Amino acid sequence: MDNFFTSVDLAKDLAGKQTYLTGTIRPRSNRRGYPKTLKRASLHVDEVIYMKSDMQLAAAYKEKAKRKSINFLSTYCDAISETKPGSSRDPHHLYPQVKTVYDKYMGGVDLSDMMMYCYMDERKGRKHHRKVVINIIHRALLNSYILYSQHSSDSPKLTRQKYQLQILTFTLGIFSINYSRERDANLTNLHEIKALLGIIYSLGVMKANELNTDDAWARDSTGLCTIAMSENRFRFLLKVIRFDDKATRNERLRQDKSAAGTGRNVTMDNWFTSSLALKLLHQFRLTIIGTLKRKKKEIPSEFVISRVRNVHTSVFGFQSEMTLLSYKPKENKVVLMLSTMHHDANIDDSTGELKKPEMIMFYNITKGGVDVMDEMTATYNCARNSRRWPVLRTLDVFPRDAAERDLVTSG
Repeated sequence: MDNFFTSVDLAKDLAGKQTYLTGTIRPRSNRRGYPKTLKRASLHVDEVIYMKSDMQLAAAYKEKAKRKSINFLSTYCDAISETKPGSSRDPHHLYPQVKTVYDKYMGGVDLSDMMMYCYMDERKGRKHHRKVVINIIHRALLNSYILYSQHSSDSPKLTRQKYQLQILTFTLGIFSINYSRERDANLTNLHEIKALLGIIYSLGVMKANELNTDDAWARDSTGLCTIAMSENRFRFLLKVIRFDDKATRNERLRQDKSAAGTGRNVTMDNWFTSSLALKLLHQFRLTIIGTLKRKKKEIPSEFVISRVRNVHTSVFGFQSEMTLLSYKPKENKVVLMLSTMHHDANIDDSTGELKKPEMIMFYNITKGGVDVMDEMTATYNCARNSRRWPVLRTLDVFPRDAAERDLVTSG
């Protein structure tokens, strides 16, 4: 096993069950019972140090000069080393038996990890037990697929993706067992999805998008929510609804034809502006100009630090098709902008002592549309509290679509 699992306690427990262990161990981790002498050992190339207690063999070995020493723990190997042929420059190498055994069988662990992470669905979080449970579920799915591939009489056999989708379909079929009423977990249809989106729209109009679902149904004076569906059904649909398919995401990105027409400029605020957005829009011959958040890792530190600069000074950076600007309007503040429309360091003379660059003046003229759109969409915000960004992005489209239709009809 690899160093994520190997420990002295685990080796003892497995040895008591007549199961042998060989693996690497993290030298700087607080692995209880592992000899500190081996953790801190300073070794030369091909040097090995062994320490043994009962059945457990601990070893530290250095294979190459520019690499750190490797720490092993085994209840299977002995303190034996052997010489193996190397390269023409270095014809012989000393290998401990524990490394030979580890290299021989570690390939199965690496292959298992590679296969599992192809369809891994880990979520970021501080609750370690949740990660452990999700990891176990995925390993069980992988093991079941391996058994299916080896022993199934199906011809042709299902691909791993179709196999897991079949498991998911079966699981959804029995999902209703967790609900007191079977209809709360029934399969949905187009009319019900329209009702769901209508409720979300209505909550946005009533400025109740962040209201707790219990309170939203209790305070529904219009009766719209309770008539459309039950509170349990609304919770269930929001819990299982998905607006993104990871399996086809890269393919859709290549085939996306929904970008705006070419030959235009897009003005955006710092929530959207990035070098990645610049490159994607450049493919459609769209230029951009927008402010930048100073925490972007690609921004050089000289553009962010303002203490050594005078007020009303500008720093420009030019690279390929983009221009980066850092303007200091007052003490302890800098304004960062990125543009693919401007390719010079021109200052607007009409600003006098403020010495504002033309990039900032152009942004100030065109950003009004961005601010007005943000204000209009915030009035009827439909976003619900969720950690799934595809859901948030999709719900953000609703008020923007309504605002644009209002502008078209009123104009």
